Amino acid sequence: MFYLWNYEKQGFKGAPIGEPKEITTPGPQYLAKATAAKFVAPKGWFVVGDTLGRIFVYTYDPMKEVRRLHTPEICDITCFAIHATKPYVLAGSSSGRIFLWDYENDLMSMSVYPPYQSGHSKISAMREFLPDDLSKLRELSSTERMFARSAAVLKQEGHSAAVIAASAKRLREQDALYELSQRRPSMDSKDGHVVFHSNDTNTFASVTSEGAVQTWNLHTAECNTKLLGDSKKLTCIDYFTHGDEQYLITCSGRHGGRVAEIWDFRSESFFLTLEGHTSYVDVVSMHPSLPILITGSSDGTVRLWNSTTFR
Repeated sequence: MFYLWNYEKQGFKGAPIGEPKEITTPGPQYLAKATAAKFVAPKGWFVVGDTLGRIFVYTYDPMKEVRRLHTPEICDITCFAIHATKPYVLAGSSSGRIFLWDYENDLMSMSVYPPYQSGHSKISAMREFLPDDLSKLRELSSTERMFARSAAVLKQEGHSAAVIAASAKRLREQDALYELSQRRPSMDSKDGHVVFHSNDTNTFASVTSEGAVQTWNLHTAECNTKLLGDSKKLTCIDYFTHGDEQYLITCSGRHGGRVAEIWDFRSESFFLTLEGHTSYVDVVSMHPSLPILITGSSDGTVRLWNSTTFR
């Protein structure tokens, strides 16, 4: 679940001060857990992603759901990025796919990075048969699955093509729902962290499960991959400008995970370390208009750093 916090009034949005206003996604809680959220300031919205690959769009004054989107896959939505000048929302996922939603011109469909090849995956079959009302979803016993598979013998018994097709569709539905019911969300996934380039409006970057940094062209879907040191431990990034050059701030598993690191993105070379946290650094970010870097840690603290002096 997520909470809306009013930092001026020091209270939760829509609730008395000190009492949280919860935001949850619909469905069985062992399957449908909210995993990422982001404000879409130009529209007065915020978006919430969950562990079933769904994206919910809410207004926050008043707070209500206004739209619901389904990515092509059953996956955890791990991160959002909002374009500074264009009506684009990026969503990273645990499947490694990145989904782009144009909320002005294409209200219900998405672009996918990398693009799908011909054919459909088993996960997309799950999406096809996912019921609208998840409260009706139940785990299927092995006996029920065995009965569903009896459709395979209909042809031998001389049934019509229509009956065989309907039974085959039901068999695929049973298999997909069983697979879904057995899935347990990966709440620790760091795949798919995404961020728009701060200077090039047609480019965004993502982090793969192997820790590589990939840069993508929005329009051509061309991808370049860069490795930063011991990249298998890289989890979170953001762009910022230092002098006239483009740099990255990252958090990783190096040094016990208690530091943030600065990298020269063009040369792929390490620049310096930001030290001070006593536990894992989980998130890093650049302030959108001020020369401030932000790091957040499992030690319960948030630190602000000058992006020129790094103090």
